[in-house]
This record gives sequence, structure tokens and C-alpha cells, in this order.
Amino acid sequence: MNDAEISKKSEKIEDAVLSDKIDLGVKPVQIVSPAVSPNIPLSAASRDSCRPCGNFMFRVEIDGGRMNGFFECTGLGSGIEVIPYRDGTDPKRVRKQPGMVVYSDVKLKWGVTDSRDMYDWYKCGLDGNVERKNVSIILINENGNEIARWCLTNAWPSAYEGPNFAAFGTDMAYESLTLVCERMERAW
Repeated sequence: MNDAEISKKSEKIEDAVLSDKIDLGVKPVQIVSPAVSPNIPLSAASRDSCRPCGNFMFRVEIDGGRMNGFFECTGLGSGIEVIPYRDGTDPKRVRKQPGMVVYSDVKLKWGVTDSRDMYDWYKCGLDGNVERKNVSIILINENGNEIARWCLTNAWPSAYEGPNFAAFGTDMAYESLTLVCERMERAW
């Protein structure tokens, strides 16, 4: 068989495969994102929900009122303490039981303005009158729509930090408040 005949046979086989006349036993593979079911049509809203958000668009609400000016929020988290114990019938193995749930301290930072609201909340605790408030940290998208919310229940300020000053500095003056809470959960 010469090159021309081989080329013609290959074209015939290729045409037959492309027209589904020959079954090679290979099924096409559909690639699906793990977060998306292939049987559910995607709306524009659900397509957007698959895209991660930046950490720079957020707002803070305290007892339902929106607070402006925060540029950093750190420490959202929780954990379950582990209690190790040994069973007397199995002295070679340490077993682990869940203990108390602990919530991380949350630190909020904001630029210094003429508002004393956050400092006055802290000062109430210094004066012996701790005010517990519900705080929400809300992640928003570029349109200002709420994407996720972390709720701190019965939060109160345990520490305050004032600004640092430097005659040759170029940084923004900021204050920070450390909040403790009795419960933290992601609402959605």
C-alpha cells in the first residue's frame, strides 16, 4: 500500500468516526464544576455565587445599625477544645472527646474621626457596665449586595488600642477594638 492509499483509508476512517458510524467504545466526558450540578440550569445569580469575593468589601453592623469607616476585621473563627482520655480497658490508646466551644477574639480597625462611639462602648466596660451587643460582619460584592454574614452574639469590647503618632509618618491614624463574644456563626 502506498502513501496515497494509506491517506485515503485514514480519511475514510476519520469520516466514519466523526459521523458516529464506527463505535470505538469511548464515551465523551462531560467536565462539571464540583460546585455545580449538570442537571440544574445556572441563573446569573448562581453563576455569580460560584465566584469568590475579595476581602476588601465589607461592612459592620452593631445592634442592627450600620457603622462606617472600618478598614480591617480579623479573627473570625471558632474551635472545639479536645479532651484526651484513656480508657482503663485500653491503656495503649488515647481517645478524644469534644470539649467546650471557644470563639476567637475579633479585632476591628478604623480610621480616627471625631466619632467616639466605639471608644465610649469600651469605656462603659471600664466603668463596670459591660454592654453586650450583637455584631455582624458582612461581606458585600461590587454592587453592594450582601454575600455572607458572620454574627457575633453578645459581643463586648475587651481591649482598645489608640493610634500611633510619628512626626515623619505617612500612615493613617487608626484605632482598634478587640471584641469577645459568646457565639459566632456564619449566617449564610
